[in-house]
Amino acid sequence: MKEILKEKLKSFQNRCVEQVRAGTPFALLLQKRRTRLVDFIGHVCANCGRETFYLPMFFYLAWVIQPRMSALASFLLGFSLTVGNILKNLFQSPRPPSPPIQILSKEFDWGFPSTHSINSITIPFYCFYYIHEHQLFDLHTNPMKSFLVFILLVMWSTIIMLSRIYLGVHSLFDIIGGIIVAIPILIITIIVDDTVVYLAKYHESTCIILPIIFIIILYFHPTSQIPTVSIYTTSVILGTTTGFYISFSRILRGYHPIFWLEDALGCTYYVSFFKLILRAIVGAAFIAIVKIITKFLLYKIFVFFCYKFKINAIQNAEKEIESLPSQTHLNIIDKTIDDNTNSNTNSNSNTNIKNDSNNITINNSGNNNNSNNNNNNGINDFNNGNYHLKLDIDVPVKYISYAVASFAGVDQLPYVFDKLNL
Repeated sequence: MKEILKEKLKSFQNRCVEQVRAGTPFALLLQKRRTRLVDFIGHVCANCGRETFYLPMFFYLAWVIQPRMSALASFLLGFSLTVGNILKNLFQSPRPPSPPIQILSKEFDWGFPSTHSINSITIPFYCFYYIHEHQLFDLHTNPMKSFLVFILLVMWSTIIMLSRIYLGVHSLFDIIGGIIVAIPILIITIIVDDTVVYLAKYHESTCIILPIIFIIILYFHPTSQIPTVSIYTTSVILGTTTGFYISFSRILRGYHPIFWLEDALGCTYYVSFFKLILRAIVGAAFIAIVKIITKFLLYKIFVFFCYKFKINAIQNAEKEIESLPSQTHLNIIDKTIDDNTNSNTNSNSNTNIKNDSNNITINNSGNNNNSNNNNNNGINDFNNGNYHLKLDIDVPVKYISYAVASFAGVDQLPYVFDKLNL
């Protein structure tokens, strides 16, 4: 059975390669009239489809409009990106061939399905549904206004998708795959969103069960021969979802006496424009400080235990991956795999580790006959051997730090706003 599944997966991967190549003419057509201005617009539009765009927006929704809407939207984003990243590493479908397509944006994961496409369908259209369902902003009373907003959302999604093809990082096949994945995710979320609210309010145990499920997902998250950043993106978004969910659950269960408790279930409250700006500034600074401090402490703790108990682990793998050229494009993949194979068999590429009381120094240039012993005594470089067989410190650190920062931003920050009269 396992061999049959492997054969089917391999067959699908081959079809993916064929479809990616077939989409080359369309990408070249979009890049034909390339200018600096169009490049800039393409990057701006593409960034509007990233989780780094949506996450600050969710915090702002919680601070200004409605905690319930922001919590459900973050849950949807976590659902979408987790499914998308798992499918990417399962299918390992390459990005468009370069050459002939010009790569205008460095990406460090596989192409199919496009998570930008998934995000640009699920998040905007769920928010549109939510606003109608809960009768916010009077859209339900003005059909023409509602229709215009819907058309704008369609245009928004389309522009984001086309920008990814223009930048040379996705084929039309990846975009269509993202749409196909996004539609059932959106439908399922619309069906279960009230259930999520019910569980958050009446079943406190879900605040423990949900993180356990997320940790299991991260533990079994698929990897690939070419290292990608998919698991790090997943850990960030699942950590954020955890923080939002626990905070929202506390609000619903009456643990939060600050001003927006009565608004959590459906009412929208309004503040002055000046306070909106101040909330954004104070909120961003507060979350950044909490995240930085949490990550610093977590790295110290994990590194200490890895050395103390001789756990074979790696650190800063994401930074190492992102320091390399894009490796998942057609015409680049074969060379990357060959280079990785050669580097793993090269006896001069052993990693030396220096551990003192304050720092861990990773040095890739030396030759140490005792390196195999060092590899079992703590933190290693991710290129040293099979990186996916080691504990990756970045994954739990990102998950926990983003969970803590999100919890602080939604649950504790209102106390700061209240003290500052915001």
